[in-house]
Amino acid sequence: DVLALWLPGDGILYAGAAFPGTTVPNVGTPLRTQRLTIRWAETLEMMAALNATTLIQEFGPIVEGEAEVRERLNLTAEALRWLRREVVARMNVGMTDLEIMHDLDCPPALFDHTWMRERYGAISYLVRDIYREENGWWDRKPKSLHPAHPDAATAAILSAITDPAAVITRARELAEAGETQLALHVIDLIALAPGDADDIVAARKLKAELCAVRGKQVRPYVSKALYTTSATLLTEGRTRWSQRK
Repeated sequence: DVLALWLPGDGILYAGAAFPGTTVPNVGTPLRTQRLTIRWAETLEMMAALNATTLIQEFGPIVEGEAEVRERLNLTAEALRWLRREVVARMNVGMTDLEIMHDLDCPPALFDHTWMRERYGAISYLVRDIYREENGWWDRKPKSLHPAHPDAATAAILSAITDPAAVITRARELAEAGETQLALHVIDLIALAPGDADDIVAARKLKAELCAVRGKQVRPYVSKALYTTSATLLTEGRTRWSQRK
């Protein structure tokens, strides 16, 4: 979904979004349709074969030198192929996307470069999108096959909790210990429930605080924006995006 421009007489290649220049390729962000990983790699390899002497990146500075241009394009393509290969290998032994995200150890030779930082794209985004390319929508959890309405499900979970205040306390303890993401997992046991009981309102307030903190902790600015807007949603008294102000 991008345009590129090749001026062979001048050795100038404008790669467009195929080579952003400052970020891991954004094959997919949390709120977009997919771009196929191997097709992206093939595009980069095709561009590298042009032997351009000048590369105009979409966001980064102009890159000069045939060897430097070729290295950046080919290394990025190799990184995409490595990710696809490693994700599929783990899928074939039954690992879920979340398990794969926490199991990968990306080689610095491919990923420790200024043009491969987690800014717009992120390695975790790539893992999930490769998983989507190769898999259906089921996350291997039986409850996800034919789920109850979210309100009914979270109300049932809340009904099984004898002391909601203890859940809120535990989430706050985790947050104070620096485990913001774990705190979010815990607080959702209550924060997602329907209604406006005091414990539920308190849980939503804490969740808003956690989202604001988490937004400062992650590197991809798409994730930062989503955490921040989630905090705003809860602060405004809304629990889902479909609710109007």
